[in-house]
Amino acid sequence: MPYLATSKELCLKSVCRRNEPKIHFPFRIKSRQPESCGYPGFDLFCNEAGQTLMKLPGLYSGEFMVEGIEYHKQEIWLNDPKSCLPKLILFHNLSAGSPFKGVNYQDFTFFNCSESFDLGVSRLTPIVCLSDSNYTVFATSSARVIEILSTTCKLFKTVSVPVQSPFDEQILSSDLSDDLRLTWDEPGCGKRRDPIPELNPSVAPQSTLVLGLDGPTIESYPKIVLGESRRLPKPDDHTCPICLSEYRPKETLKPIPKCQHCFHAACIDEWLKLNATCPICRNPPPQPLPALISVDVS
Repeated sequence: MPYLATSKELCLKSVCRRNEPKIHFPFRIKSRQPESCGYPGFDLFCNEAGQTLMKLPGLYSGEFMVEGIEYHKQEIWLNDPKSCLPKLILFHNLSAGSPFKGVNYQDFTFFNCSESFDLGVSRLTPIVCLSDSNYTVFATSSARVIEILSTTCKLFKTVSVPVQSPFDEQILSSDLSDDLRLTWDEPGCGKRRDPIPELNPSVAPQSTLVLGLDGPTIESYPKIVLGESRRLPKPDDHTCPICLSEYRPKETLKPIPKCQHCFHAACIDEWLKLNATCPICRNPPPQPLPALISVDVS
């Protein structure tokens, strides 16, 4: 289904406040960037403190703080704005209808131990924000610790946690305060080596309401497999205007036939799904062309 967009909307980077992550496609800040500048399910917002937040679908609503985004790796790092990430982990189903998934998963079993439990002897790390004077909560991925705690404490849940990297068996327990490390598959242009820049604001805007192009139309545009000489229709083109990555041999590029502006195929495909104009000159591409084969420009 095509997405509505107006060609006068320029997709500029934005931040909630200084030193917060820079936000651009596929993400957008709802109050500051047009809907057409983001991908469905990638909406962010700012709270009163200027923190960048994201809501993820799940059994319980949860607001996660965006600690960082690595666009070239397609990874986002989340934590709890209220400084109790284990609570969000316990009561939020990250896999329910979310475009995001963990880079690494590890099962952690949560235990509730009474006040008589000897914390000093156990050498375990408690989850302070879930504990009080009457009981202590632990989370462990160690089979040995699970066996020991099962005899003296109450096991109340095992959760698959998207960790930064798997814990070694020697790590007896964790307070699970480290950021969650998530990734996404679609859209795929984030796998370029550099982030997508803001577009040139000097381009003359157009006010016509247009639709993003359909898949067959986008696929009909010619592709170029770049040769060692890296020669292109426009000799001054050395970098993709969308992601700012320098073109490299054997990469697949796609020029827009009418204006001959050239882009990484993955980058321009995602753009044209949301906008029916060239990102550079804002002219609409021509009508569908006959299918063309990829050629090696050498």
